[in-house]
Amino acid sequence: MSVVFAYLKSFTFTIFLILLIFSFLSTGGYVGQLLWLAHWSNAGGNDNLTLFANLGIYATFGIVQSVSLLFASLTLSFGTVKASRRLHDEMLSSILRSPMSFFDTTPLGRLLNRFSKDIDAVDEKIPLFTNSFLITVFSTFGVITIISVASPWFLIVIVPITVFYLIVQRFYVATSRQLKRLEATSRSPIYSHFQESIDGISSIRAYNVAERFRLQSELHVDYNQIALYVSHSSIVRWLSVQLDFVGSVIVFSAAMFATLQRNYPHIFGFIDPGLAGMSISQAFLMTLLLAMVVRMTSD
Repeated sequence: MSVVFAYLKSFTFTIFLILLIFSFLSTGGYVGQLLWLAHWSNAGGNDNLTLFANLGIYATFGIVQSVSLLFASLTLSFGTVKASRRLHDEMLSSILRSPMSFFDTTPLGRLLNRFSKDIDAVDEKIPLFTNSFLITVFSTFGVITIISVASPWFLIVIVPITVFYLIVQRFYVATSRQLKRLEATSRSPIYSHFQESIDGISSIRAYNVAERFRLQSELHVDYNQIALYVSHSSIVRWLSVQLDFVGSVIVFSAAMFATLQRNYPHIFGFIDPGLAGMSISQAFLMTLLLAMVVRMTSD
């Protein structure tokens, strides 16, 4: 979490708070659209509002969602550019003021890795992942709100599902973090070896050891690819199995409570057909949303 807070400090907490507000308003517009559509379909011809009034209210929720999403994207872009510029300037300032002993003990490939791959991640990947993370998190809470409004009994199932989900997330994030760290660590020797080979190309040719250097370079690349693809793909497949199970439980619970409320309204309470259909349809999105939240959290 210290890394996250360090990035938010460069991002500035004020900008991040504004981003959260716009993201919340965007999700509220989405939830409002679905709830009003369900109310409209249930009312049918008994609705006191005119067609244009219903369309106007529905369109208002859509406009709130679109405008909030636009301002959230602009706020995120402004904050990430500011954070990227500040992190780069601080790192460059630290490198330029480092003693000569630092350069004697630090491989050149590690410095190249920081100013190339890592800065690229700060400039390109982090804004993309942050945007996707906020959208999926707020969408998940929105879907849970919709299902809970339609079937309040669903809140009973949320507690054990949340506990199981947090356990899976904690295991996956910790494992994925270490795999990404191994991938980043194994990338530096590739740069170092390549730079050393370029600098000593005349000696390599003179001693006729080009094949040995080629094999050593391929070995560094193989180690990097194992950490990047093989290990990471295995943990992703494991995560998919766990989250598919959670998603199936959510869909089953939403369908079961909707059925019980329709057949036994005196016990479980009455549910409108529009809300029941909306609840079950939104439950199908939970599998995808939960997987996206965990992966975006890890990234």
